[in-house]
Amino acid sequence: LAGATAAARPRQPRPAFLADSLAERPAGDVSLVDLKAFLTHPVRAFLRQRLDLSTPLAAEEVGDAIPIDLDALELWDVGDRLLREVLAGQDAVAVMTAEQLRGTLPPGGLGLRALDQVAREAQKLLTRAADLRAGTPRSLDVDIDLGNGRRLTGTVAGVHGTRIVSLGYSRLKARQRLTSWVDLLALSAGHPDEVWTAHAVGRDRAGPKRALAGPLDHRAVDLLRGLVELRDLGLREPLPVPLATGNAWAEAHVLELMGNDRSPVAAAEREWRTDPNNSWGITGEDADPWHVRVWGERAPLDTLVRAGLSTYAWQIWEPLLTGGERVAAL
Repeated sequence: LAGATAAARPRQPRPAFLADSLAERPAGDVSLVDLKAFLTHPVRAFLRQRLDLSTPLAAEEVGDAIPIDLDALELWDVGDRLLREVLAGQDAVAVMTAEQLRGTLPPGGLGLRALDQVAREAQKLLTRAADLRAGTPRSLDVDIDLGNGRRLTGTVAGVHGTRIVSLGYSRLKARQRLTSWVDLLALSAGHPDEVWTAHAVGRDRAGPKRALAGPLDHRAVDLLRGLVELRDLGLREPLPVPLATGNAWAEAHVLELMGNDRSPVAAAEREWRTDPNNSWGITGEDADPWHVRVWGERAPLDTLVRAGLSTYAWQIWEPLLTGGERVAAL
C-alpha cells in the first residue's frame, strides 16, 4: 500500500548528487599519472579519489559456442595485444603464435583469416610510424615546480630522440590525443633545454592518422598549472566535462569562431546521448556507469551545459585546437 501510494504521487525531480562542493583539500604534489587519469575521466577520478566510491562490476558472460567470426571489439582486442607486444620488443611471429593458442580466435582457416586481417592493420601502423620511432626508445622523468610549493612528478615513456610517440590500434580519438598533449607539456616544462614534439598515431578509414603537437614555447608550465588547478576543482565536485563530449563541443566551437554554423551543443549531444534506435549496442557517454551514478540514467546534455560544460571543455582543449595540434594523415 505504501509503495502504491508513493507511486501515485507526482514525480519529484532527482536531487543533486551533492548539495554543495566539498571542502578544498590541502594543495600537494601531483603525479603525471593522476593528472592524465583525471582529464580523461573527471567524474571517475572524483568518485574514486575523493569519495572512495566505485561502480558495480558487471558480470562477464562466458560464451560456450565455438566462434566463427569476431566482432569489431574482439578484432580490436586482438590488434591491441599484437601491437603492444611488438612495441614492447617481442618477436612478431611468436606474438601471433601466442594469439592463435589463446583460444579466442575462430578455428582453422577462419581464425587465420581474422588474424591476418588484424596483423596487416598493425603492420601498416608500424610501417607508417617507423621514421617517428627511429632510435632506441627511452623514458624520461619529470619534476616540475608549479609554484606555491607544489610539484608535478612522473615519467614520460615512448620517447624517441626528441619525439614522444604514442601508437595505438584504435582510431585516433580524444583520449590518445589528450594524454599525448599532457606528456608534451610535461617534457617541455621539465626539460626546457630540448625542443619536443608529440606524435599520437592511430587508425583511420583512409590509413593511419597522426595528431602532431609542439614544439611549445614558455607557456608549458602555465598550461600545466591550469590543468592541475582544474583537477583541484574536480576533486571538490563532479566536473561536467566527459572526454568525448567535451572534445566534440570544443572542436565545434572552433569552427563556430571561424564562421561555421555547426552547433557545439549539437556536436556534444551526438557523443553524449545514447541513440535508443541504435541496434549495434553502441552507447553514448550518458550510459557510462560513473556518469549515471552522478547525473542519473539518460541525463540530458542540458544538465552538463548548465553546470559549465562549455567553460571546462574550452579550458582543456583550447590550447590544442587553436594551434597546439595538427591532425592529418600520416
